[in-house]
Amino acid sequence: MSGRQYLGVAEVAARYGVSKATVYEWKRLDAIPYRKLGGRKQLLFLVSDLDLFDDGCCELERKRVKGGWIVRPKPAA
Repeated sequence: MSGRQYLGVAEVAARYGVSKATVYEWKRLDAIPYRKLGGRKQLLFLVSDLDLFDDGCCELERKRVKGGWIVRPKPAA
């Protein structure tokens, strides 16, 4: 996209050609890599995680961090 490290919901929706509501549903289902920082409503999507996810490389793992959540591609064992 624009060389940015993180994307917002609207940018992810545009990347995949879906509505913002669909992106929120994917987030609810932990079906897409995202970051949700504690105390903030904003969702962030790390471009490198989305690229790995697009390549179908691996499963996603969910981790609690400082009051928020990270869902990311699971590292190889």
